[in-house]
Amino acid sequence: MTSRLFVASDLRALYAVEEACFDPPLRFSRELMRSLAYDPMCRTWLGMVDNIRAGFAIVGLDGEQGAFAPTSAYIWTIEVLPAFRRLGIARQLLERVEESALEAGRSAVELHVAERNVEALALYEA
Repeated sequence: MTSRLFVASDLRALYAVEEACFDPPLRFSRELMRSLAYDPMCRTWLGMVDNIRAGFAIVGLDGEQGAFAPTSAYIWTIEVLPAFRRLGIARQLLERVEESALEAGRSAVELHVAERNVEALALYEA
């Protein structure tokens, strides 16, 4: 597994991952996904397995539109296609998110996660 930053040609694949991972109303809109991916205050990381875009993470480096302290970054999402889960992709993406936050001078990373999302809770608690 490797990871790399988003490039424009990734947008369609990112949204395909979004559609595979979330149903409405939890699914991001195409417009929001595009906005975050191109936002200069966000970093979008892709998890790659054999040239397949298996997952991605988006971190906002200015908090959630100012909702958090200016020293915090905000994890918008970490998603991995079901067929590629349990391979360490989400953990590696989380590491890239943390590195991006540190490089931007942020001392904390904030997020929201549903209590019923047991897998995500285990990742973040670890």
